[in-house]
Amino acid sequence: MIPNLYPDKPYGFLKGKRTEISASTATVCSTVITFPMDSIKSRLQAYPASYKGAVDCALDTHKKEGFPGFFRGLLVPLASITFVRTLSFSVYSKTKHSLNNVMTETLGVNPTRHVATKGTLPTWYTVTCFGIAGGVAGAAATFVACPMELTKLTEQLSAKMSADSKGYKCPERKAIAASYLGKGPVGTLVTIAQQRGFAGLYTGFPLHMIRDTIGTGIYFAAYESSKHVFSTAFNMEPTNNAVVYLSGGVSGIASWMLIYPLDRAKAEYQREALELPRRKAPLPPKITWFKRRSYRGLGVSMTRSFVINMLFFGIYENVKKTIDRLPDDKNFPENGF
Repeated sequence: MIPNLYPDKPYGFLKGKRTEISASTATVCSTVITFPMDSIKSRLQAYPASYKGAVDCALDTHKKEGFPGFFRGLLVPLASITFVRTLSFSVYSKTKHSLNNVMTETLGVNPTRHVATKGTLPTWYTVTCFGIAGGVAGAAATFVACPMELTKLTEQLSAKMSADSKGYKCPERKAIAASYLGKGPVGTLVTIAQQRGFAGLYTGFPLHMIRDTIGTGIYFAAYESSKHVFSTAFNMEPTNNAVVYLSGGVSGIASWMLIYPLDRAKAEYQREALELPRRKAPLPPKITWFKRRSYRGLGVSMTRSFVINMLFFGIYENVKKTIDRLPDDKNFPENGF
């Protein structure tokens, strides 16, 4: 039984942790629904020359691995992304309010009050506040997210790596590539550590850190700004379902459009490292912009990102509103997103 930290308020625990509860609930639902698209995206990134496109990748996956192949590696992100997303939203919320206070005291502007004022539009101050807070949240979450995302990627690609390893001439590389197949999430994590050491769990960490710092900053700035614009344009409340769903989708597209080459380079670099002995490292990743190869799988990724973030923010805001409607919430300190 969860202890009530606020005994004088029957729903004190829920209200005190509404950001975390809303974020974790929304993450579980949206992740399960959209995971097949994430699996296809990872395969297209890691093996850009093996497929003609998303449809070809989906057909090949179904033919060789069946329907369960699309959900290979689901348990790791279901647990890790839920934790990471909850941590990210918690850090974002605290950082946003701290920055808002600093900007109010030093510059005389109040970003959170401005976006709550009807008839206004985003300013450089609001975008900067939300973008920096998002960047801090993304950077903080990377330390937890990197090993979990590497494990997810390895599970997703394990069948493909094992099949391709049959044609390798190097016996050691062949054995390493085949060693990840059928291990499950915990077994995959352990195998990575065995093959590349504990530091191997953070393979590609610099790329991951850069991607999540930039991407999460854009993500939150786009979401908050979109809500602000749409609510003003359509004369609706910022928490209106139509505004929230549309803003969530826009935030997902905006972040992926700008960070996709980084994500592709990370996935390719990590896949190459997984097949090498511990003493060897892959060549430094090449990040190329505005070249077709760097955007393989972008269509799937943007579609997935639009859907998952539309669902995520819709569920998130509605769970939050449900908690807010619980009785005995007067004079309760605001600490939500």
